[in-house]
Amino acid sequence: MGKNRLNILAAALPGKHKCFLAISGIFAFFALLYRPMETAESLYPLYGSVGQIAKTCILLVLYTILFYYGITFFYYYLNRLRSGEGKKHLSYAKKALILALVWLPHVLVAYPASIPPDTEAQLMQFMGYEPFTAHHPPAHTYLAGICTQLGKKFLGSYNAGIFFCVIIQYLIMVLVFAYSIHYLEKRKAPAFILGFQWVVCGLSPLVTGFVGVVLKDVIYSAFFVLFVVFCARFAEKTSFCLSMGDVIGLGASGICVVLLRNNGKYVVYPMCFVVFMIVMLHNRKDKKQWAKALSVLLLPAAVSWLVLNSLTVAFHIAPGSIREALSFPFQQTARTVSKHADELPENEIEAIDRVLNFEKIGRWYDYKISDPVKLTFKEEASKEDLVNYFGVWAKELRRYPATYFTATLMQNYPLLCLFEDNSYYYSSSSAAHEGNEIITPVPAVEKINEVFCRFYGTVHEIPVFGLIAHMSFFCILLFVLTAYVWRRKKYRILIPILPLWLSFGICILAPAVINNARYAFPICYSIPFLFGCYTVFGE
Repeated sequence: MGKNRLNILAAALPGKHKCFLAISGIFAFFALLYRPMETAESLYPLYGSVGQIAKTCILLVLYTILFYYGITFFYYYLNRLRSGEGKKHLSYAKKALILALVWLPHVLVAYPASIPPDTEAQLMQFMGYEPFTAHHPPAHTYLAGICTQLGKKFLGSYNAGIFFCVIIQYLIMVLVFAYSIHYLEKRKAPAFILGFQWVVCGLSPLVTGFVGVVLKDVIYSAFFVLFVVFCARFAEKTSFCLSMGDVIGLGASGICVVLLRNNGKYVVYPMCFVVFMIVMLHNRKDKKQWAKALSVLLLPAAVSWLVLNSLTVAFHIAPGSIREALSFPFQQTARTVSKHADELPENEIEAIDRVLNFEKIGRWYDYKISDPVKLTFKEEASKEDLVNYFGVWAKELRRYPATYFTATLMQNYPLLCLFEDNSYYYSSSSAAHEGNEIITPVPAVEKINEVFCRFYGTVHEIPVFGLIAHMSFFCILLFVLTAYVWRRKKYRILIPILPLWLSFGICILAPAVINNARYAFPICYSIPFLFGCYTVFGE
């Protein structure tokens, strides 16, 4: 074994894998951002003086070398792993039971449920205390709301109802995660990869810390994993043919992904189109494959549209504000105003002010989150006002590219900064309207949950092992896996990888990443499975 490791080290020479060197430089750059952002909340310490620039360059080179050797060593190690052929494996039912037992304490200590502010707002909307809008996915609002109401109707307790909602989420996660492990075991994945999957599923706080939280991102991410698994099932066939199981799996999981998060359609619709085109190109004369491909393309869009419109009519749901989709440009504009307000011409100020409150956005700008800036959005702004705003946004992009880049970089650097733990866990079980509690915490249980939450935070601090609690670790692995696939020319695996890249793009466009690892859950939950696909798929 020692000789094998020496051979791997000897193979990991600079210059042999230029794609690894490129991503190593990216990771090194983001690693350098941690200290200045933590101490000064600015990039200035990286280039504030000639001496500092020299120090930054030296550290950049050293970090790049470390990342390069780490990535290259792991590449050779991964390609030398032996399959799990001949080993006895547990049945799917037993895997599901193990996961259910491992996660059960985390569900029970959250009783009746850990409730974030977003979920509390959804409950208030469903119960009529606030206007029901499409700001949050209506299907998830309905699920949480109807469970809560049923608990009150049949058991006399809102608490029992919201706990029932947690149980539904918990069971879905158990079935999906167990299936992802079972899929790889059936294809004789190496023990190392299967062990990695079990460790992430059973011990990562990004999973265990949220299995008892009623949060749209959690159940959405579970169905996202299922969608990725069915993308992999399709991609592993050299003929690129769709079975009826593939059609049902992609269709059902795609529908759930679209319904359970407003931006889920930006993952599912492009992927369904990709699958459709691949099937068409490889099976031009097979009418049955044409029909199946068309079903995959149309089912998620048609069914989700039908469900959402039915909910909209039944509950008089108001459309969400367009501001929710504009965090990316609003943050760039706000930083530009905060840094260059005196340089902006009057016509540009007027165009911005018709959409955002010009006087406030410079003062309210927070590099961590776009919500303060979005709050200044003027709902009465017309389409013409928005068109004029984007015209100004484009002009200022050409004039202040560094400011735009810094605004986006500072908000999103935790995605790839390995030293940023970005931990935030929910322990509160309270949901109230104007002082009247609807979901009532159980004090003794909530205290235990707080202890669990402190434990989740402690995992982040464990050397090496604690990486499984870091969102950035899984995002970095996405870059690494893609480079491995490209290097080995296992291009078919790019099909199930593509949803993660679409999700990564959504993270960048999201209103916040800092203290909001939940936006990256689809990536965190799917990466172990996809590394397994890399080891079992052929060239």
